[in-house]
Amino acid sequence: ARQAAVEGDAIGGDPGIGKSTSMLAQKGISDARVKEAGEASQWVDLRAFQTDARLVKAIFEDPVFLDWKQGKHRLHLFLDSLDECLLRIDSVAALLLEEFKRLPIERLSVRIACRTFDWPRGLEKGLRELWGDDSTQVYELAPLRRRDVAEAARTNRIDPDSFLVEINRKEVVPLAIKPATLEFLLNTFNRESQFPSAKKDL
Repeated sequence: ARQAAVEGDAIGGDPGIGKSTSMLAQKGISDARVKEAGEASQWVDLRAFQTDARLVKAIFEDPVFLDWKQGKHRLHLFLDSLDECLLRIDSVAALLLEEFKRLPIERLSVRIACRTFDWPRGLEKGLRELWGDDSTQVYELAPLRRRDVAEAARTNRIDPDSFLVEINRKEVVPLAIKPATLEFLLNTFNRESQFPSAKKDL
């Protein structure tokens, strides 16, 4: 998580790459210092909303948010699953920007998670206009590397060399490079010491 006077950050990546997990980790780091600094944090999963009215209420009329508006402390706002919300509320990016413009953003830190392909460029432009280029960062989570997969195997008490050989033999590298499906592979290998004989079974 970046620390600045004001900030607007975004996390992008492919499905299953770990965007929500990364956001939760950032929230954990943020929460650890929130109490000490007298700040507040709010998490909203955007996939839960079908209408803009419900979304606005959940974010901007939440007691934590209202308390922040009336106070002088900083709020760390985490918005997960923007891509899934866009499927139902195509105006969500414009809606968020309009709401942010009315707020004391010098006390507001926003982090948004979205699939790379669905990331609205207009939202990024708007965030940069509000917070400035220096305080707005967009990160893309990259696929796991071979050494990351090997380390995950070691952590799960699996021989990394055997695991990597089996991954290549079964041609399941696309599953191994994403945290969500790598966990499935590790659990399967831990039980059977190999993958099913047919790739389609896996």
